[in-house]
Amino acid sequence: MIMVPSIDVERGVAVKRIGGVKGTGFKLGDPLKIGVKLWEMGARVIHIVDLDGAERGEPVNLWLVKQLRREVGDDLLIQFGGGIRTVESALKAYWNGADILVIGTAWTENPSILEEVSDIGVHVLASIDVKAGRVAVRGWRSTTELTLYDAFKLLEAFKIYGYLVTCIDVEGQGVGACTPLAAQARSLTKRVVEYAGGVKDDADLRTLASIGVDAVIVGMAFYLGKLGVNPVFWHGDTRLEVKR
Repeated sequence: MIMVPSIDVERGVAVKRIGGVKGTGFKLGDPLKIGVKLWEMGARVIHIVDLDGAERGEPVNLWLVKQLRREVGDDLLIQFGGGIRTVESALKAYWNGADILVIGTAWTENPSILEEVSDIGVHVLASIDVKAGRVAVRGWRSTTELTLYDAFKLLEAFKIYGYLVTCIDVEGQGVGACTPLAAQARSLTKRVVEYAGGVKDDADLRTLASIGVDAVIVGMAFYLGKLGVNPVFWHGDTRLEVKR
């Protein structure tokens, strides 16, 4: 398992929200400088969340992907999500330098988009964002009737790279990961599983590693200095190997 730092972008600025709620949390500053710094610290995978794109329904901050790729080269694995709801927007994100695309809202309305994007050679993570036991969509502003189990039952039929499961209930709060949710996700597939939400310390990382999660997205606790940044979490065993 490896640790993957996230850069959440709102109006050109890196921010950390609490539970995804706009206006909460704090600003971190220039997302490009943060991305380069993370690379220099040892990160080999960075997760970029386009908050504006998630709200608008199409990517807005692809400039960051493009410029970060230009700054650090092809050895950095870039995940990108937020507003990817068409094959065209997926291709645009890939052409700008994203290696793995995270698709959420779109698959709840048209699951076949996952396979359509995968068929053109792009690696796709289906984003399953869970709030009070139900899958949330549209920047987490609304929920569906789908449970985590329902989502996996539907999505396992499609050819995709894997899943990103987020526990919205604790996201951005640093109160501890939803390990039962992560364990359930791991039990439902043999594909790549990434987890996000509530991670507070290295103990959480070790627990998630023992569950068999492939990668853990970290944000609030990481930027507040609550994670020890053990080198093993930067360079641990992982299946996240993508060749451009």
